[in-house]
Amino acid sequence: MNKIIRLETANLSMCFRFWDFEFNIEKRKRIESDILSGNRSMFVYVYAGEYVAGVSLSVYDEGTYLISYLAVEERYQNKGCGTALIEFACAYAKARNQKRILLEVDFDNIRAKRLYQKLGFSAEEANPQNRIRMIKYLT
Repeated sequence: MNKIIRLETANLSMCFRFWDFEFNIEKRKRIESDILSGNRSMFVYVYAGEYVAGVSLSVYDEGTYLISYLAVEERYQNKGCGTALIEFACAYAKARNQKRILLEVDFDNIRAKRLYQKLGFSAEEANPQNRIRMIKYLT
């Protein structure tokens, strides 16, 4: 059975196939600290018992959550894992009375932008790092 579960820091190493901080100790420690302090919640998509995708949610400002670290292991892409995680993140934020949810996407990542638009996100602004901020209002 496929499901989305909250990631505990003890299981972070099970996600290195799709997240890039196995060898970036500084980033990993920051993420672990954020999870333990409650500043960040991370969720993983479990497919046939394996952690195959994940997403991070954190408070951006009052009424807004930020989606980051959305990643899907390559062999599980185009199977709905990313869509399920985004939909889960939106429902999670809405259940916590958030008004908006936002994310950033690389300017040239056309596939991801199309997916986010299909899921109700709209482009808000571009930034100097060639990324586009996209926002969805939770109603």
